[in-house]
Amino acid sequence: HMFRDPRDVAIASCYRKYAWSLNDAPIAKLEACVRSDYLRIALWMKFRQLLFLGHPRVVAICYERLRHTPAREIKKLATILGVVLTMP
Repeated sequence: HMFRDPRDVAIASCYRKYAWSLNDAPIAKLEACVRSDYLRIALWMKFRQLLFLGHPRVVAICYERLRHTPAREIKKLATILGVVLTMP
């Protein structure tokens, strides 16, 4: 199960909702959008986390950690799956 920081999801959701590009989002509107959508997004993500994390065949992977330290996260996943990795 891939999960993300709900703050990042709220911001991305607002960008998609209003079709803003990275350089043209009006800060006040972006802030208002995040404030109005954050609680709904955070609660939905928490529900999904609780639903999946107790399952024995589900591995939780944090998107932000995967982006920042991919080798470490892939090694962790390989260990859980019992796969031997050969990395350059």
